[in-house]
Amino acid sequence: MPKIEISDEVWEYLQRLATPFVDHTPDDVLRRILPGVPKARGSHAAVKLAISTDPQESALSPREKGKRVRGDYVSRLQTQGTAIRLADSVWAHLERTDSWVAIPFAVEHGRPGHWFLGLPETPVAQRNRVFVVLLCQEESGSVVDIVLPLDAVREIIPRLSRSKGQTKFNVKRTGNRWELMIPRVGPFDVSKYVGGRGVLR
Repeated sequence: MPKIEISDEVWEYLQRLATPFVDHTPDDVLRRILPGVPKARGSHAAVKLAISTDPQESALSPREKGKRVRGDYVSRLQTQGTAIRLADSVWAHLERTDSWVAIPFAVEHGRPGHWFLGLPETPVAQRNRVFVVLLCQEESGSVVDIVLPLDAVREIIPRLSRSKGQTKFNVKRTGNRWELMIPRVGPFDVSKYVGGRGVLR
């Protein structure tokens, strides 16, 4: 595939034009704004957040960043027709099915292709219909959403490790393959759940 070099100024401009949770790469932005350019075939299911160049924004704590990304994600679901509302800092409620969605968040740090997410375990045990959306932000600013449906949550949650009242999710990416590491079992392929927001409607 031919490649072109762009300046930092053009890159920042494309980032500002990026539509959250719609545009995954600068290529997606250009295909949307340039007339006559067709959409890419088989586009990746990952979502996209524009990277802010505001120093105050980059200085947000992980908790504050998670709150912002989680709010943007729920807002995007609402615009796509999903009846969902944030209930607290981690949980959202699906009004049509009276189900709950846990939305833990983590940033790719230290080890490329690894994310470590935590979720308070008590609310999970107290709720019957629970989806889990793992929001994994890459160093580039892209946010990948791994949407675990009800049956997967019931299968996976009891097998995960726990520490200090939290259920731990250890996510690993190798190429296009996404895995959830299950203690004493090994990797569980969750690639098919990437971008699977349809189950939340």
